[in-house]
Amino acid sequence: MKRLVLIALSLLLLLFLIPGCITLPTPPAIIELSSNPSTINAGGTSTLLWNVTGATSVSIDQGIGQVNAAGTKVLSPATSTVYTLTATNSFGTVSRSAVTTVNSAALPPVGTPPVIIQFSSNPSTINSGSPSTLFWNVTGATSVSIDQGIGRVDFVGLKVVSPATSTVYTLTATNSFGTVSRSAVATVNSAPLPPAPILLTGITVGVIPSESGSLVKSGRTYTRLPAICVGDNGGDLASRAFLSFDISWLPSNAVIDDVVLSLGGYTSTGLPTYSDPVYGPQYGNFGALEIYRYQYGAYEDIDTFAYNRQGELVASGKITSYPLAAWNLAIKDPVSGKSSVQGLVIAGQSRFQLRMQFFTSTNWNGVADALCFDKATLTVKYHLP
Repeated sequence: MKRLVLIALSLLLLLFLIPGCITLPTPPAIIELSSNPSTINAGGTSTLLWNVTGATSVSIDQGIGQVNAAGTKVLSPATSTVYTLTATNSFGTVSRSAVTTVNSAALPPVGTPPVIIQFSSNPSTINSGSPSTLFWNVTGATSVSIDQGIGRVDFVGLKVVSPATSTVYTLTATNSFGTVSRSAVATVNSAPLPPAPILLTGITVGVIPSESGSLVKSGRTYTRLPAICVGDNGGDLASRAFLSFDISWLPSNAVIDDVVLSLGGYTSTGLPTYSDPVYGPQYGNFGALEIYRYQYGAYEDIDTFAYNRQGELVASGKITSYPLAAWNLAIKDPVSGKSSVQGLVIAGQSRFQLRMQFFTSTNWNGVADALCFDKATLTVKYHLP
């Protein structure tokens, strides 16, 4: 009997001495936990991204609770918040935290009525049956409306009207401290004017938030995010930005004179530069920032093709010095030199869409480096023949 016990003990010891025969128990591993962007303005959004292996239970505090081992969650905290992920298995528990910093927004003056920054018709004089566009911009209001059957409207917007006779449109803005109003006139000529170009001032529109965002690539997995960011995250995963602008208000016979993309009001995370003096010598750089015209359709349709397909590089779309102080780019076809919007108007398209990316997908420094363009605008100048 003793001999059998000794043999069993010897065999067990041998198993421990032979490499690879015994796998030691290990706790879970948190591959990644990050918020992107890590700094937002009050009311903005940040996406929490995590990836855990070897866990039987994964949870995140701040009321999020149990989650899958890998995933994302769009958050909009009112104040700066620390999110802590906890991963557990039968061999132990590990945790990691990510911070979303919220910039406090300036409060509007107390006790003041709304302010109508702009309300105008463009052009203000038209022929019978021709269109005119109403533009308005109101701050500090709880309710905004326009008469002549238009009704309630957003605080900032535009509407194409085609009155049969000269019409006065009155915008009314209200909050708990008062009501203000302003009028715009669309004068209708009873007889057609002699043929002559009608030059218009630039009309500026912002991106359509529900149709714009970014796509982050991780191997063969592509994740859509609402922030319009180009660069990479803390896991060196590349992000490409997609911008959609409404051009349905342009008359079908409009002759486009100029189109300018303004990237002012961008936010920056990390150090996204063409030549990085800190990490460049060791890891490399992003290279040029490239802008392509690419009609990708709806935001839900952004997929592998939208990320990888060859777009049409706009004439000014290869930028090696960024960010720029006055960041206004003329958007033209690189071959013909004509406005890229003109062909879309002729084809009856309602959207003008762009894809932005860096020449190199990541700079491999393990730090989130990104430029976000949620406040990008498109200015279109046109005339009618």
